[in-house]
Amino acid sequence: MSTTKLTALACVSSNDYNKNIPSMGIATNYHLIKNLPNADVPSLIKGYLESAQMVCNNQEGIDFTASTLVFTTMTQEIAVTAGVSSATPLTASPISSLSYELLCQQCKMVKDQHARAKEQKCLSIMR
Repeated sequence: MSTTKLTALACVSSNDYNKNIPSMGIATNYHLIKNLPNADVPSLIKGYLESAQMVCNNQEGIDFTASTLVFTTMTQEIAVTAGVSSATPLTASPISSLSYELLCQQCKMVKDQHARAKEQKCLSIMR
């Protein structure tokens, strides 16, 4: 399976950004996406959603907008309202958009601060 198809599989399977379509687990999703013609991630997801099995099972109208945004652009936007449904694109002010790289930098900074604090605590205990 190609990287593009694996990304599409991640988008349509239950994740932090979208739930999966009821009765469509990862094994079923794998077989459906594996058999789609090669294309970009949004086209694969469109083909997945247009399959006969999806038309019947997708009663909630899930379109995987949020997971596609995150997995294909590696950016995440903070939703303005807490009750954003999986079928609604995330919206945010430009300031609230965080790039993947910025999140990694912030994570490294916090880890470094934690390591320094832990080291200082160990030194104070040893005294």
